[in-house]
Amino acid sequence: EKNKDNIQTKLIQGKLGISKEVVELEEHIKDKNKLLKSDLNSKPIIKSWPINTQPKGFFIDLEGDEISDIVEEVLSYAYEQKRYFSEGYAPVQLLGKWGLVDIGLNEVIEPQYDDIDFVNEGFVFVKSGHKYGYLNMHDSTNNHKCTDFKFDKAYDFCDGMAKVIIGGKYGFISSTNPNEMAIPCIFDDAYNFGHLHPYAIVKYKGKYGKKEKKGNYVIEPKFDSYSDYTSN
Repeated sequence: EKNKDNIQTKLIQGKLGISKEVVELEEHIKDKNKLLKSDLNSKPIIKSWPINTQPKGFFIDLEGDEISDIVEEVLSYAYEQKRYFSEGYAPVQLLGKWGLVDIGLNEVIEPQYDDIDFVNEGFVFVKSGHKYGYLNMHDSTNNHKCTDFKFDKAYDFCDGMAKVIIGGKYGFISSTNPNEMAIPCIFDDAYNFGHLHPYAIVKYKGKYGKKEKKGNYVIEPKFDSYSDYTSN
């Protein structure tokens, strides 16, 4: 009931009010459920497709029938803005604040943040005031919060590491202990770790070098430019 109640509350209290469109949407949802032998009160039997292979719509059922139209319509009526689904979650905005819904249209994160990114490797960075922090979607403790809001800028996790900025300096946090700095924010610039290379390019005192995840230098900063570094 939580799913439908949340949506109905927003529809009734929203700027559209109770309208012909809302009634028609309710009937459309019921008809679609019967067709799919699904129920919005439980998670629909759907899965996420990579966005780059599905230019229109973001969901298919396991039979291969696209049902993105119902998901899109419900989110459009219930929220001011919506974004793409990623790893089963989509950012949504209500009354100027951002949260997350899952593929069952349940509000997993109530809209409360000034901005929110896409979930990546189970983590998502959010903005509260002028600072950023991270949520761990695999751990509901403390409403999924896994870091303090202490970063001036945050980036997606990649291969278990995320680049962050504090006081104009770059560093990294790890998915294993995100509230502690894995590599301190002391660098003038940094390029994130990647799935194909377990190292990060960092710039320190005008020179480029290479760091591994434990924070040790693989190559000490000695190159004048990033292009010089990649050519060696």
